[in-house]
Amino acid sequence: MQDKLPEILITSVHDVFLTFLSMEVFPGQIMDSVTIDSSHPHNYVTAVIDLSGDFEGSLHLYCPVLFAIRLSNSMANKSFNSMTGEASDVLGELITLVAKWFQINSAEITNITISPAIVVSGNQIDLTDKEHTSCFRQAFKVDEDTFMVECILN
Repeated sequence: MQDKLPEILITSVHDVFLTFLSMEVFPGQIMDSVTIDSSHPHNYVTAVIDLSGDFEGSLHLYCPVLFAIRLSNSMANKSFNSMTGEASDVLGELITLVAKWFQINSAEITNITISPAIVVSGNQIDLTDKEHTSCFRQAFKVDEDTFMVECILN
């Protein structure tokens, strides 16, 4: 199943963004590492969700804060000025939807439990590079904005 995960992730992200945000998402290359401008870490947001059951691991969405606000505004049909409170909750719901569609798009994942999402901004971002995990990172582009989704298997 692990070799199918990138395709499942790409399909899930595409479907969620098109269905709930009316945004066409284009995948980039799978990355072994990701570049986040360490001189401006406060410009990024990370949404994390843990999964257990048939799939043990987590999904992480990394994006610039301005794009995260744009996503939250679009999904909630409201206008947020920062990634606090309700805007953060909306971004958490977005990664939750990706996880649910991840399950829908995989015939082998029939039973998963999804944790509440955690959304972190600023210099608290920590990309996962654990030796005991299997990890891949997929870049995506929407218009001029780019973001990345990381899939970690425990």
